[in-house]
Amino acid sequence: MSGALRLFDADPVDLAHRVRIQALALYGLDTAVGIGPSWSVAAMAATHAGAKGLLQVRPAEVDMFLGPRAIDDLYGIRGAQVFQLRQLGVDTVGRLAELPTATVTRILGRPGTALQERARGIDRRPVAAGRVMSSTSARADFPSDVLDGPGLRATALRLATEVAARLRSRGQATRTITVTVRTVDRRELAKSRVLPAASAHTDDVRQAVYAVLDAFGLQRARIRRLSLTAEAVDSAQAPTQLTFDPVREARVGVEPILDAINRRYGPGTVGPAAAITAA
Repeated sequence: MSGALRLFDADPVDLAHRVRIQALALYGLDTAVGIGPSWSVAAMAATHAGAKGLLQVRPAEVDMFLGPRAIDDLYGIRGAQVFQLRQLGVDTVGRLAELPTATVTRILGRPGTALQERARGIDRRPVAAGRVMSSTSARADFPSDVLDGPGLRATALRLATEVAARLRSRGQATRTITVTVRTVDRRELAKSRVLPAASAHTDDVRQAVYAVLDAFGLQRARIRRLSLTAEAVDSAQAPTQLTFDPVREARVGVEPILDAINRRYGPGTVGPAAAITAA
């Protein structure tokens, strides 16, 4: 980042505006940019960028920005960790930051140390240019209670379509899909499913997500958030195999065409009808 600032003689906000404008003009992508003193703070800022698509968190503002956030908003935290912390009344990022480190270690084990540092705005991981992401995720928040049914499945399809397309764009595939459901009482339910083989095909991701939703047995649970996370592997690990299923072959064959259209005209321009309806 420092090199780019010198090259373009711009401050971080100016450079972020340039990136957003060029992404929109060249690729039709409406991006969100977060600026912060560490990787995790910047990532969280991006998720709260709002309509402007840009949020800067200065070093002096880190505690004020992180403290009130719900614990499940902390970058890199998993559903099981959220559940453990909430059981003990730790429901905000600020409360996690205030706990004694020894207490956090007893609750979450060694991974808890890094999580508490992120809750304090510290992220020791170096930023490596060109580093390939090890996972990709997407989530949907519902303004009102949603029950498991056609509406939730349509949203799950939209998220699966988004995740699969992102994997393909990076030359990646996934072997493990994690689905997290947040209910109206703020409980987090998370389950993972391992695919028979690594894949970046939308239908494979969709089937894995639907299987996890079936396994939850949600029944009349009132849902407020649905999240998908795909652990990424290199696409070379995804086997190419004839299935002798003409429907599947047709779906797989049309994906490069759909990806090209969405790159040209913007994400979500074309896709499964139910996914577009749920957008």
